[in-house]
Amino acid sequence: MANYHINGSQTVAGTDDTTLTVERGASKRFKVFEVISSFTLASPSDNLLSVRLHRFVTADGVGTARVPNPLDPADGACVATGLTNHTTEPTTYSTDEEVLGAFGQHMRATYRWVATPGKEIIIANSASVGVGLVASHASVTPEHVGELFFSE
Repeated sequence: MANYHINGSQTVAGTDDTTLTVERGASKRFKVFEVISSFTLASPSDNLLSVRLHRFVTADGVGTARVPNPLDPADGACVATGLTNHTTEPTTYSTDEEVLGAFGQHMRATYRWVATPGKEIIIANSASVGVGLVASHASVTPEHVGELFFSE
């Protein structure tokens, strides 16, 4: 399996703003093995934001296309596709589809999750499925920056 990296950002304007999604490519499932989350704001304050990695089972919404890059330049192009800066959210997020989180993240801190080998988050081999990195806060509007590392 080849390893890939994708990153993106999204202004957190309220609840459940998707920063980054990765959708399964044609007949090829993938495994998420690392997630990095951070926030930027010109004048950061002491706020706690909610961050989650959700599974979706239909379309991954509408946003700016982002191409996952191989960690090893000798690997081929990634089959999975990515979106960032969503203008339309995926429609099937729900608490029973949370695979990581919800964790509270201080906006001045960086959060990094790394899977124990063999315990990666596996995305099924079905059409239009994947994961989305989501952040929310009721009153502060920082830029959420997310990174996903995965293999397929």
